[in-house]
Amino acid sequence: MKGKAEMLDRFLEATGLGALLLRVPAWRGAIVLTYHRIADSAREVLDPGVWSASPDDFDAQVRLLAQHFDVVRLEELGKRVRGRGRCLAITFDDGYRDNWEHALPILRAHAVPATFFLTTGFLDGTAAAWWDEIAWMVACSRRPALPPDPWLHAEVPLDPPARQRAAETLIERYKALSADLRETFLDHLADVTGSGRRPARDGIADWMTWEHARELAAAGMTIGAHTVTHPILAGLPCARQREEIEGSLQRVETETGRRPSLFSYPVGLEESADAGTRRLLAEAGIRMAFLNYGGRLRSPSPDPLRMPRVNVWRGMRIARFRAMVTLPQAQHI
Repeated sequence: MKGKAEMLDRFLEATGLGALLLRVPAWRGAIVLTYHRIADSAREVLDPGVWSASPDDFDAQVRLLAQHFDVVRLEELGKRVRGRGRCLAITFDDGYRDNWEHALPILRAHAVPATFFLTTGFLDGTAAAWWDEIAWMVACSRRPALPPDPWLHAEVPLDPPARQRAAETLIERYKALSADLRETFLDHLADVTGSGRRPARDGIADWMTWEHARELAAAGMTIGAHTVTHPILAGLPCARQREEIEGSLQRVETETGRRPSLFSYPVGLEESADAGTRRLLAEAGIRMAFLNYGGRLRSPSPDPLRMPRVNVWRGMRIARFRAMVTLPQAQHI
């Protein structure tokens, strides 16, 4: 699939069709882009899978969008998706500090709005990002490999060239576990890697403060909710899901003065939420909730509590980004 995408990129560049498509409204509807981290390079001890772009790459992407697309606030999607022209929205998940440090100045420079979905426990320092902790344990381990055991079905090499793949494997294993086993799995990894659990104080600087969040809001950005501790909601007891949803909404309202009406699902796959999750969101007053896959929004609008998005990933060439937003079909290549 990657080879086909690269062939399409080269074709669009070589023929000039990519530049032409920027000037011709070739599709109707809307695309909602998902970003996580904006920074020059991933620190080895954290999960590189959530690094979306360098500041320079993000600036080039936002400049292209500002020049050739109608970049709107998420709140406008419902009425805009049925109109003519190409409509896009920009979102960020989690609340990493580099969103404030690097992304906000770029967005302001191009007069482009965005929505930031915050995991409130990260900002409060009361929760840790399990994916970053897994990557940290892998990076800090001095063991050559993790042997097969009841948790791991095959050996997981931990030598430096294999560490990124090892972290990806263990993160996917975590996601596949039932909710009641995930914390036990982290404790198991702390033991078998020999790294222990990542000290909570080490992660404080990874996240925005509430003052940063208020600065985002003052700059015209929208603040949405992304739970308290970033669990995979599906499979959690109803009461626990309600605590995660309502707790994040109340915390954002307390700190910013405005209760969010927008929500994004942690992990964001179809199986990351269930009918009970969506019922709780509706009861909490959420107007739109966003997944992290699915492609372009089309008319008629989809279920407002199952809105699709498109991921932007680290190392994406500007030709690939241009193809993705001008030819939505290219998202699936």
